[in-house]
Amino acid sequence: MILLFEEDEQEFKNLGLGVLKDALSCKVTEGLNDEYELAMEYPLNGKFCSSIKIGRLIYCKPNPYSAAQPFRIYDISKTLHRTISVSASHISYDLGGLPVVALKKGTLTAIIDELQNGCIV
Repeated sequence: MILLFEEDEQEFKNLGLGVLKDALSCKVTEGLNDEYELAMEYPLNGKFCSSIKIGRLIYCKPNPYSAAQPFRIYDISKTLHRTISVSASHISYDLGGLPVVALKKGTLTAIIDELQNGCIV
């Protein structure tokens, strides 16, 4: 099941904005220490086409064996076949652009606590 959520969702305990059951394709590419990306094709006349916006979250299973994961939409483009092409990256990439203060050496738990409290924005 492919679900669409608002940008700030954290719980993923309901159906969000809706189920994208009319998606034509949805593929997650996951490489070892590499990209973790979602590519979806959705019809322009699909029920939730106007709700698919940059920044919103798509929540789906990346493969048959894993739990569902959130992916943040970063690109939407129209195709020649009356569809839109949606690109999204795993939500863990949201942390990539956050500046933090310098970290001290310590235990993993101490570093994680310091990281959480040391984000500048």
